[in-house]
Order: sequence, then C-alpha cells, then structure tokens
Amino acid sequence: MTKTKNNYLLPFILVTSLFFLWGIANNLNGILIPHLRKALQLSNMQSTFVDTAVYLAYFLAAIPAGINLKKFGYKKGIINTKYFSWDSSLSDAD
Repeated sequence: MTKTKNNYLLPFILVTSLFFLWGIANNLNGILIPHLRKALQLSNMQSTFVDTAVYLAYFLAAIPAGINLKKFGYKKGIINTKYFSWDSSLSDAD
C-alpha cells in the first residue's frame, strides 16, 4: 500500500503546486490593476475592462479545455495547457 501512495505523491505535489501558482497569478490582478491604471492613465471603466477580460478568458477557454481533456486525458491536458501558457507568454514578451 505504501508503494501505491508513493506513486501518487509526486503527481499530487505537482498538481497542488500548479493550483497554488495559478491562484497567485489570479490574485495579482487585483493588486496590479490600480498600478496599471496609474501607469497607462486609464479611467475606472477602462481598468474594469482589464479585470473583465481576465474572467471572460476563463469563461471562453472552458469549453476548448474540456474538449482537450476529453481527447487527451488529464496528464497531457495539463502539459498542453502549461505549454500554451508558456508559448503565449513568450509571444507577448516583446
């Protein structure tokens, strides 16, 4: 029984740490939006669109993510998600 527990320990730690990191990134939005408003001289309405865009992206990405998980499974789905997140962050880093 301990061998089975050890087989699941590393994947459990990795998935838990991913959720922790995603949570940190999500909570940074509320902290960074006032600074973004100041740096880019945005109105309250424009800065609200930034926050809305983040949650709208979650809403719009849910169905393709579900299709991806159904087609490839959870392990490859998480790997694909992290790859595309890394790839899009590199393409935005001009």
